[in-house]
Amino acid sequence: MNLIDISYPWWSVVVIFVIAAVIAGILYFRNTFEERKPLTVVLYLLRTLGILLILFLLLNPFLSRSENEEQPARLIFLQDQSQSISTVQDSQELQTYREQLADFFENQAKTSPVDLYGFDDEVRAMDQDAPYQGKITDISSALRFVDELHHADHVGALILATDGIYNRGTNPAYYKTRGNYPVFVLALGDTTKAQDVRIRHVLYNEIVRKNETSEIQIDISGKVNQTSPINLILQEWDINTWKNIASQRLQPQEFETIKFLKKFEQPGVVRLRALIAGVENDVNPANNSREFFVEVLETSRQIHIVSTFPHPDIGALRQILESNEKNEVEVTIMERPQDLPDLQDFSVLVMYQIPNQPYLLEFLQNAKRQEKGIILTAGLKTNFNTFNQAQGLVSITPRTITGNFFDTRVNPGFDLFEMDDEFENYVRHYPPLAGVFGDYSAIGQGQALLLQQIGDVDTEFPVLFTGVDEGTRMAILTAEGIWKWKLFEYLEKQETPILDRMVDQVVEYVSQRKDDRLFRLQKNKLLFDETEEITFQAELYNETLERISTPDVFFELRDSSGNETQFTFDKTGTNYALNIGRLAPGNYRYRAHTTIAGQSYDESGQFSVRNIDMESFNLEANHQILSSLVHQNNGKLFYNLTELEETLSGLPSMRPLLIQSHVKTAMIDWKWIFALILLFLTSEWFLRRYFGSY
Repeated sequence: MNLIDISYPWWSVVVIFVIAAVIAGILYFRNTFEERKPLTVVLYLLRTLGILLILFLLLNPFLSRSENEEQPARLIFLQDQSQSISTVQDSQELQTYREQLADFFENQAKTSPVDLYGFDDEVRAMDQDAPYQGKITDISSALRFVDELHHADHVGALILATDGIYNRGTNPAYYKTRGNYPVFVLALGDTTKAQDVRIRHVLYNEIVRKNETSEIQIDISGKVNQTSPINLILQEWDINTWKNIASQRLQPQEFETIKFLKKFEQPGVVRLRALIAGVENDVNPANNSREFFVEVLETSRQIHIVSTFPHPDIGALRQILESNEKNEVEVTIMERPQDLPDLQDFSVLVMYQIPNQPYLLEFLQNAKRQEKGIILTAGLKTNFNTFNQAQGLVSITPRTITGNFFDTRVNPGFDLFEMDDEFENYVRHYPPLAGVFGDYSAIGQGQALLLQQIGDVDTEFPVLFTGVDEGTRMAILTAEGIWKWKLFEYLEKQETPILDRMVDQVVEYVSQRKDDRLFRLQKNKLLFDETEEITFQAELYNETLERISTPDVFFELRDSSGNETQFTFDKTGTNYALNIGRLAPGNYRYRAHTTIAGQSYDESGQFSVRNIDMESFNLEANHQILSSLVHQNNGKLFYNLTELEETLSGLPSMRPLLIQSHVKTAMIDWKWIFALILLFLTSEWFLRRYFGSY
């Protein structure tokens, strides 16, 4: 339906009609063609219509019309492309399945758009000819990815083709889509319980400290009937061979847990293997062994949190710090001076909201003199005279004793250590922190990582400040409420990687001693997964300790067979970065080197890449999880594509969606109206001249 509308009240049309009639009448009721009265009327009407159209266009008229469009429902297909799918099928069965899928997609594409995705540990556009070689399966993340990607689309149904075996992410049985569409599952794999003994899990500490004795727990499942003994052996890789270090006899039953104790005496990466020996006629011998790696650290970071009162922030900080295996964390709630920890027992001190207690101020000064890394926080219970005496980086002068809530933003000029773009974008979404209402000033040598944002006003008041005070590296947190950040991020992500990374970077900064090296290679890990991209960063300084990036930095990588590969670091501003990509499992040695003013500098080291072979450990399809998933999402479990196709053909949610849109077109853009105005006025002018009136 088409309607004409204007930007002014409708009575204005009457006004312009009167104005047009009056303007035209000024001429024709004063000077008329006495002998030709009809001609006078015609000329009057022509001029009136021309003026009327001009005035009407000044009212900004537009044509409003409604358009109806059918939007077809999209069909989303999510295919598990991990190794467990191809392992239980021979090549002919897999090829037949591919051909059936191709026919299914072709039939569905005739009635609705079909979006195809493949997944293992990540989601990608589906290549129907790609081999199923994924080493990790994360079903819940794949579901979440496509659900968020298509949340604004008209989705008729989501089809998940999988065996239900997952080894990363949360249990998909409880996943609920945001969209109001069913989830159907094409169940693959074999649920038959075969005669098999397998290692289900190996529980161990991935990072330990030198001379630490750590427990290794190995869970065995399965059952076999044989009289000969079966043993579980713990082995260590030593000079190109496996060396037995412990062994226990197994009594195969449905589930059994074996524990070993292992002392790690040398720093580096220790390669271990759990091996089940003596199983006869095992249908899947690949799951009888499990390799794993332990990183042994030379030293650890001992962190002590000191406060005179309990607070949720303390618990949150402790959990964040303990999530890093490099940290040993202790907490002391002070009641008297005798409760103070020994300065020799820690390397980093976190003083939470210092009160007006002289012994605490003295304790803090002693920690600075011994070059301990210090993190000092302030909040609503802080004594700010003591706080300002304790350090010379940030000065806070309260105006009132009441609290003040504010948001935070990242200081774009901060460069004491690297924070990624994800951190900068996410910080603005955190809940407000609480601090005193007053004046905040950065007075010392350092930089603010986080600044206050009050409403829409970006301030320069520091929230998190890092710097050097009297030769000691310190971090100053001027607000409380970090526990809200942790809770907020956990509710969104089921983990807190961004907050953990920020706290870890701050602790790493304050715990570092003065480094006079001109060439510094940053290496965060000694152990990588084969599915993980390996990256390095480097810093280069001239003799005046100014960061530079003029010379090239080279990187030599040598594997265990002696093969060498050369790389060159990329330059970004004054930073050097190198992404080697993914490497095959094995041990690697490296050397990074450069030359400044004729002087050569280098750093060398080693790291290991471990094999990820989770898919072969369990080949028994788990259709029970898939049944729970479809029940949560009003779907159904299918075992063949024919039944699935029949269900989709009569599914109400697969019907097109009728979308009505309102389109407005400005009439001033219509060229034929201008032609009509020109016709009216030109005709009137021509007739007047032709019949002898000017």
